[in-house]
Amino acid sequence: MNTILLTYFLFISFVSLRQILRGIHFLNWLGKKGPFDQFSYDLSETPKYPLIVVCIPVLRERVGHITESMTHFDKIDYPHKRTRIVYVTTEKEFTTPFDPFCNSVQFISSKVSELKSNGENRFMHIHYPYVTGDKADQLNFAIAELSKNLTEREFLIAVYDIDSRPDLEIAKIIANQFLEANRKLSSFQQYSLYFNNFTDLPIFMKCSAVHQTLWTFVYEMPTAFRQYKLSQQVVTNKRLLYCFERRLVYCIGHGHFIKNDTLVEAGYFPTNLLTEDLLLGYQLSLLEIPTKPIFNFDLVNATNTFGSLIRQSGRWFGGETNIRHIYRRTAESGRTISLCNKWAYLVRLYEISCWLMGPLVYTVLLLSSTRQPYVLALGIFSGLVYSMVKYTVFMCYAPQLNTITRGKFDPSLSEKILIVLLSPLRCLTNCIGPMFFIVQSIFLRVRGKNYEFERTEK
Repeated sequence: MNTILLTYFLFISFVSLRQILRGIHFLNWLGKKGPFDQFSYDLSETPKYPLIVVCIPVLRERVGHITESMTHFDKIDYPHKRTRIVYVTTEKEFTTPFDPFCNSVQFISSKVSELKSNGENRFMHIHYPYVTGDKADQLNFAIAELSKNLTEREFLIAVYDIDSRPDLEIAKIIANQFLEANRKLSSFQQYSLYFNNFTDLPIFMKCSAVHQTLWTFVYEMPTAFRQYKLSQQVVTNKRLLYCFERRLVYCIGHGHFIKNDTLVEAGYFPTNLLTEDLLLGYQLSLLEIPTKPIFNFDLVNATNTFGSLIRQSGRWFGGETNIRHIYRRTAESGRTISLCNKWAYLVRLYEISCWLMGPLVYTVLLLSSTRQPYVLALGIFSGLVYSMVKYTVFMCYAPQLNTITRGKFDPSLSEKILIVLLSPLRCLTNCIGPMFFIVQSIFLRVRGKNYEFERTEK
C-alpha cells in the first residue's frame, strides 16, 4: 500500500511541476513578446483582406450587455467593407422569462435597423425561428443564411459570446495569419482570460477566475501549440513518437475563427449535444484539420456565484462526455480513424475521468495515509504544489496580465494572499460540477426528460 501511495503522490507532484513549467514558459514568452505586437501587418490593399463574419448568439441578454458588445465590436480595427457583425437571436427567447425589462430580439432588431438607416451596414440581425435546438442550431441556421445571401464564396466565421471583449486588432491578426499561409490554414483559436469582471467578484470567485485562466496557460495553450506544431512536421520517421504525443484539441466557442467551407466539411456545429465548440474541435482533430492557436486573448466574464460555477462546470463536463458521439459519428461516416487518433481519444477519456475522480481519489488516499507521516507529508506536499505553488507563480505575473487585460486584473496584495490560500479548496471542489452533471442526468432520465442545462449567467 505504501508503494501505491508514494507512486501516486509522486505522480501528482510530477504533473504539477510540469504544469508550472509549462505556465512559466508561456507567461515568460508573453512578457517578452507581448500579446498584440507579435505580427506585422502587410495588408495595404483592401481587396486582400478576407471577409470576416463575426457571429454572436444571443439568448435573454440584458440591454446593457448587448449595448456594450455592440460598442466594443464597432471598434474592431478592420476594413468595414470586409466585416459583418451578426447577432443571432432565437425564438426560445420567449419560452422562459429571464429579464422582464429586456427583449433581446426586439432590441437587436431595432438597433440594427437604426444603424442601417445611418449608413452602417456591418451589423446584421438573424433570428432563428424555432423554439427547439440550442446554440449550435442558432449558429448553423445563421451560417446557412449568410452563405445564401453573401456574395463572397469564401469567408472566415468568427464566433464570440455576448460578454467577449477581444483585442481590437484580432481581425487583422487572423487575416495576416490566413494570408501568410496562402489561405490554406482554415481554423484559428484565440484563448480566454476570465478577468473582464474580476473587480466585481467575491474573493472565492476571483480564485475561480484565476483557476480558469491558469488552465489556459498550463493545458489549453501548450496542448494546442504542440499539436499544431506536430501537424506541420513530417512525421514519417517518427511515427511512434508522433502517435504518443498526439492529442485531441477542443475549440473554444468564443474566439474561434474557421473558414466556411471547412465548417461544412466538418458537418457544421454538432447539434443535439452539449458544448458544440468543444466537440467541433474534436471533429476537426479527427479529420486531421489543424487549428492554429493565436497568442492573443479574448477577455471574458467569469461566473459570479458558486452555483453558476457548478452549472457551468457541469455543462462543460457533459460536453466532454459527448466526445464518444463525435468519435462514433466519424467512424460511421466511413472515414478512417488513424491509430494515432484512437490513442488520442483514449488519452482524452483518461483526462476527463481525472476531472471527475481526481480530487476524490486524492482526498481518499491522503486520508488513508494519516498513520504514515512521511507518506502523508508527501501527499500534502503534492497537493500544495498542485494548488498554492502554482497560484503563487501565476501571481508573480500579475503586472503583465494587468497590461494584457487593459487594467482588469489588478488584485491587491491581500487579495493575492487570499486567492493563494483558497486555491486548495478551489482545486478540491473542481469535481463538484461533473458530479452535478451526473446526478442531474440520472434524475432527468428517471423522469423521462431530455437533458438540457440552462444558460449560465455571468
